[in-house]
Amino acid sequence: MDEKDYMFARVVDAYRQCENKYMMTNTVFFDLTDLAMIEKHLGNHRISNYVLQGGYDEAVRQVLVFYPDHMDEDDTASSENSPIAVLRVKTKGSPELTHRDYLGAMMGLGVKREVVGDIIVDESGADIFVLKSLSDFFVNEFRQVGRYSITSEIINIDKSFQVTQKKQEINDTVASARLDNIISSVFKISRNKAQEAIKQKIVFVNNRAETRQDYTVNANDKLVLRGKGKVVFNRIDGSTKKGRIRINATKFL
Repeated sequence: MDEKDYMFARVVDAYRQCENKYMMTNTVFFDLTDLAMIEKHLGNHRISNYVLQGGYDEAVRQVLVFYPDHMDEDDTASSENSPIAVLRVKTKGSPELTHRDYLGAMMGLGVKREVVGDIIVDESGADIFVLKSLSDFFVNEFRQVGRYSITSEIINIDKSFQVTQKKQEINDTVASARLDNIISSVFKISRNKAQEAIKQKIVFVNNRAETRQDYTVNANDKLVLRGKGKVVFNRIDGSTKKGRIRINATKFL
């Protein structure tokens, strides 16, 4: 069994547990590439009683939540039923730590990447989305990032929960609003590398892999380059005398 078949088998197992035990079940976290394949696989098997959850609207990493007939999507989003919790981390007198710092420290505890969702870093620490089933473990064991001490607490997700992300405004000029041009600009990579990323299906527009290099990016499109982060393309701000267009976007840090 290869990795893809194993992934599908685990997802289907969660679905069958939901059907057989008549209870809500969930998977681990998957990235957008895996989610696209999984949703296609479930569609082929006419399985539709599930929702995707990442803890907040713009989440890149998400779990699948299967629910039985007596429940609906709203039931899965309650703080009691959601399989996701937020590990709110505060640093103690350390310099600003990065996404990589936090993730590396968590992997150092011996857990797999699949139990950790998005990591939202701010000046005082980070909000880290984790499987609720492991929340006590992280509170008790996750006490240091590198050589810096941290404190943490679990925040349950409900309707009042909000994510505050650091953002960077991007203003640039490009030849056109083609996807390869925009990806090159907002993620600061060459156009050739942008085109290769699109071919490799690791560029996502509004959570779907986009393989057309000449796709025209529209206002409010959410762009994700796996491993590089996410950007919202805001608008075109006119053109230059040389015929290039001015763009404005927001990058989430």
